[in-house]
Amino acid sequence: MSQNPLLLSLVKYVLPSELVDYFDLIHLEESGESLHIHLDELNIIPERI
Repeated sequence: MSQNPLLLSLVKYVLPSELVDYFDLIHLEESGESLHIHLDELNIIPERI
């Protein structure tokens, strides 16, 4: 799935920022009243504070 800017904006409001920083949005799937968000982990090592 290409990164749709509107969907990515929605995901940024719903998920913690760490998930958005270290995962790519792959697929969104609506099932009844549920929304399934499929993510792919990026090969990025988080910096330690």
